[in-house]
Parts: sequence; structure tokens; C-alpha cells
Amino acid sequence: MNMYVNLRPSKGTKTERVWAIADQISAKNGYQASRAEILSACQQAGIHPGTASTQYSHWKKQYKQTHSVPSQLQTSGQALLQVAADGRLLIPVELRNLMKLPADGKVSAQVVDGELRLLSPLLALERLQALVRSQDTSRQSVSEELIADRRREAADE
Repeated sequence: MNMYVNLRPSKGTKTERVWAIADQISAKNGYQASRAEILSACQQAGIHPGTASTQYSHWKKQYKQTHSVPSQLQTSGQALLQVAADGRLLIPVELRNLMKLPADGKVSAQVVDGELRLLSPLLALERLQALVRSQDTSRQSVSEELIADRRREAADE
């Protein structure tokens, strides 16, 4: 059992205020609030930066637990995502893993018949490699063909 399951701070404390600020910003954004957003808001509320930083770490662990994609969606590759008012879309880590997308990676985006399709560079490369392999009718590798050609040329000289 995760030790952060029921560690929400007591009501009326400054530590609970950090959690409330984090919840409020996340609800407004439609995705997990960043450390910078929380620290800035807490500073404006007069909460010590060290307290804000520590509580943000605890809050983030709890947030991830309560906002994770259910396991049946991890394998199906489907999830209901929320688009924030500013157009941002948070792709949960489980889906990014299925896409073979690093946390700070870029994707190519395409709209096909009203669907938004995202493709990671690694998956694009894998698809291209598979396409090349499927079109290759030779029985030898390219390097073996080159060596054979060079040997024939050398024999002709």
C-alpha cells in the first residue's frame, strides 16, 4: 500500500492550504499544476517556499494516484482526456509509454476525418523500418550484396 493514500493535511493548516491551492489550480487548468505555479501562488498567500515545495511533492504523489488512468485503459490505449481552455492536452504517462514517447518528446500531429492523431518519432521510425523490410525482396543483406559486388569487380580486373 502506498504511504500517501490518506496523508492529506489537517484542515486549516498552512500545509493543507498548499494542497488546496494545488487542487484549485489543477482544476482550473484541467491538468496537474506545476511546481512553479504552486510555489508562485503559495508565495502570494504568504506560505514559506520550503513548506510549499515539500507539500507540493506530497500532493503530487497523491494527485498521481487519484488521477491515474485505470488499468484497463493502459492496455486498450484509450482514455478520456480533458482539453484545457487554452488548448493544452495532458497525455497520461501510461499513454505516452504506449506511444513510446519520452516525457519531453515531440510528436507529429495530423487530423484525419476529424480525429487528432499523434505519432512519436520512435514509432514513426519503427513503422518506416518495417515498411522498408516488407519491400526488401533480396535474400542477402545490403552489406553482403555490396561485398559480393566488390568481389566481382575485383575479379574482373
